[in-house]
Amino acid sequence: MKRTFLVLLVGGLLACKKTAGPADSAPAIGQPFELGLQKAATLSGSGGPISLTLTEVHEARCPSGMQCIWAGYAAVAVQLSDATGIPQTARISLLNKYLPTYTLDSVSVELNQKTYWLRLLEVTPYPGTNGGQLTTAKLRLRPA
Repeated sequence: MKRTFLVLLVGGLLACKKTAGPADSAPAIGQPFELGLQKAATLSGSGGPISLTLTEVHEARCPSGMQCIWAGYAAVAVQLSDATGIPQTARISLLNKYLPTYTLDSVSVELNQKTYWLRLLEVTPYPGTNGGQLTTAKLRLRPA
């Protein structure tokens, strides 16, 4: 009886399989991925790993349900480093091309001796929609 139970237990444990969720898959170059504030992600590039950390988020968009004279903007700073380990900071904004030191929508970066485009696709949550959520930026890094 003990042996049958042990066989069933071991067989049951081996049959259990963890289903891969969104947090289990590593971001890929060319594919959109989300990055939380002060969180890091590592992408595998042909010249070595590329590390990205969302270091700053500036939120100045008009909240949902409000009427604003100006639509506002969302801006992020992302620290990137390649196989050399030398960090560089990319500053990107949505909706506003007049922020000094920030580029609108995307920026060109040199990583592992290759040129890439880092694009800011979205900053969530949108102001006034659900203040309890953590701030995340949806980004995409693709070869130039």
